[in-house]
Amino acid sequence: MKDNTVNGSPTSGYPSSCGGAPADAVTPCKAGFINRSGQFAIEPRFEAAQDFAEGLAAVELDTRSHWGFIDTKGKLIIPAIYDEMQQFSDSLALVRLNSKYLYLDHTGKTALRVPYEEATSFVQGLAAVLMRPNHVGYINHSGKVIFEYDRK
Repeated sequence: MKDNTVNGSPTSGYPSSCGGAPADAVTPCKAGFINRSGQFAIEPRFEAAQDFAEGLAAVELDTRSHWGFIDTKGKLIIPAIYDEMQQFSDSLALVRLNSKYLYLDHTGKTALRVPYEEATSFVQGLAAVLMRPNHVGYINHSGKVIFEYDRK
């Protein structure tokens, strides 16, 4: 405090200041990545970030929720144009763009379009998809439904 007025609490991107920055903070909290020594390997500059998986991490670059993927050096590898992203799993990442789900490969190329309402990440070669209300299917990497069931 200075002269009985609140100047705000600085936020630096360190874990103690993220996830609960005070309302009077003068610098918004940004996400970055630290190495095993506790030093920043990638400086805090992202609105949000997910853990690295398969060498890439999903990061939100602006407050409009545009997500992309960076490499371990912090270079943007897959453009930040997506509304939602999941980590890479089984060499594919589930993303949402304009209310449509699709899977990307490590270069950002669309590997599979999903014509269903909802989808999950691939695990051991299969991903769950909501085919219609209460009806779940499991697809393989080519999008073929391997089996399905009614959740009722």
